[in-house]
Amino acid sequence: VVRYKWIKGDGPDKLRLYWVVKHSELKSFRWFIDILKSNSQHINQHRIEHTLPLIYQFQINIYVTGISSGIRMEDGVHGPLNMKNLESALYHPSIESSKQKDIQSSDSSPINRIEDIWVWKGRPKWEGIFQSVQEGAHENVGVFFCGTPVIGKDIKKFSKQHSSAKCKFKYHKP
Repeated sequence: VVRYKWIKGDGPDKLRLYWVVKHSELKSFRWFIDILKSNSQHINQHRIEHTLPLIYQFQINIYVTGISSGIRMEDGVHGPLNMKNLESALYHPSIESSKQKDIQSSDSSPINRIEDIWVWKGRPKWEGIFQSVQEGAHENVGVFFCGTPVIGKDIKKFSKQHSSAKCKFKYHKP
């Protein structure tokens, strides 16, 4: 829906998706991973064809949790966005989520990024995420959540805590 609205010149300027998935459940969510990959590829194709204004930003952050100590970590993501490279990054994430704010604000080429998709090892650090969004946000930021109530409670708390006159986080849940 957002991709269609963007092509028509409407919708939010920035769309960020944060997905937390347990390492042992990656295979069960292969269908969802494929949807994320396809959306990123379509948006990038529209950018290449200049049919999508550059003001629109799309960012997917995937946090892989519950990684056993026996899993070998890769030295980063290499190559184009395809299922093989994305699955390699997901099954062997190389960058700790605690480094997200520093890495995403630097000018270097991150090794955990394939086009619009970032892969992180560990749980998201919500405090840093809300701070980063607040620093670069517009007046209103919609926060949509579905998942476990424990995480929802934290996200609702951070939405209230980081709202100000300059930036208002509006928490929604299904």
